[in-house]
Amino acid sequence: MLESAGVKPSEVVFIQNGGVGESLAALMGGRVDVAMIGYPFGLTAKKAGFHLLFRPSDTEYGLFPTAVIAARDSWVRDAKNRKVAVDFLRALNEGQQLARENATVSKKALKKYTRVDDDALLQGSFEFYKSAFSSTLRTGEKAMANALKFVDHPKAKQADPKQFYDNSLVEEAMR
Repeated sequence: MLESAGVKPSEVVFIQNGGVGESLAALMGGRVDVAMIGYPFGLTAKKAGFHLLFRPSDTEYGLFPTAVIAARDSWVRDAKNRKVAVDFLRALNEGQQLARENATVSKKALKKYTRVDDDALLQGSFEFYKSAFSSTLRTGEKAMANALKFVDHPKAKQADPKQFYDNSLVEEAMR
């Protein structure tokens, strides 16, 4: 995030506030100038006059992979297991599409997991996230290159991002 704005990490002070609610409280209380806040809490900050400064999905890197679905090559080579993997990816893709396109379903899940009852906040969260999620499960090279920046290993900086992901199962699931 900092890099995209031309800011060096040494130019800022990082403070661990706790969770999203604590980060919002620190921002609202003036204890921090900037905080990473997800929705629906971001709408509360917006209503209080704060501005959205960064949205990963709007950058050239996109959202870097924060969740991994992995299987051993030997497991995937077995035809029965490969079918399970492809079916899983197909279902995951359908669920992600549903979350992006169906406000009723998305708001019901958001309500359950955020414990927020306010329909305006839930609708705002749906609107924010529907464009943030990729329309594909494919891992992009730039996203993986961005993720490698955070790996604390001397070889990570020179590594070829392509060696860390394989979209062949995703391609098969999409067919």
